Amino acid sequence: MQRSSQFELGRWIAATLVAEALGFAAGMGLGRAIYFLVGGEPSGAAGVLFVVGLSTLAGVIEGACLGAGQWRVLRDVVPGVGAGAWIAASATGGALAWILGMSAGPHVPSPLPAPWIGALVLVLSGLVLGAVLGGAQAIVLHRRAGPSGWWVSANAVGWMLGLLCVYAGMTLVPDGALTASGLVILGLSGAAMAVSPALATGLVLRAFSRSRRDP
Repeated sequence: MQRSSQFELGRWIAATLVAEALGFAAGMGLGRAIYFLVGGEPSGAAGVLFVVGLSTLAGVIEGACLGAGQWRVLRDVVPGVGAGAWIAASATGGALAWILGMSAGPHVPSPLPAPWIGALVLVLSGLVLGAVLGGAQAIVLHRRAGPSGWWVSANAVGWMLGLLCVYAGMTLVPDGALTASGLVILGLSGAAMAVSPALATGLVLRAFSRSRRDP
């Protein structure tokens, strides 16, 4: 029996939240552990390579966890999407988003000239990073006649709002080596960050599912 759209949406949101909580906590946790293990970021070109490498690792972990969780629901909505393809696309998109975000961070002036500039930076970064992740996933959806066009837009808007939540959550993580409580905060921050993109992409999937059932 085919699941109802409402149930499908609820499953999608729950799967996305759990997967992102685990992926964000694991990616950030491992990244911080390596950062403190090596004594911080090296100087010069080595520092650039270090940031790129660490960003890639964290992004792959977060994206792979997100993709694995999402695929368990997506396979019932868009037939033919393989687990390997979806997880690989999510991991690739996650890595690219992390690299762009972490590489651009040092170029943002501090302190900012005005508060509204900081808000604008957060909004634009969220739109770009969400579009990168959504774009990587949309390639897989396009190959299976899925909702690829709206998928990029939904991810861009969803992650734009989500990043605002995670930035607020990160201020609660204690400085220094990551503790158990810090890891819990990372997980909760990841779940909070995933609410808006889960809802946005879930609505796209629900509309797509309904269109497939209509004569």
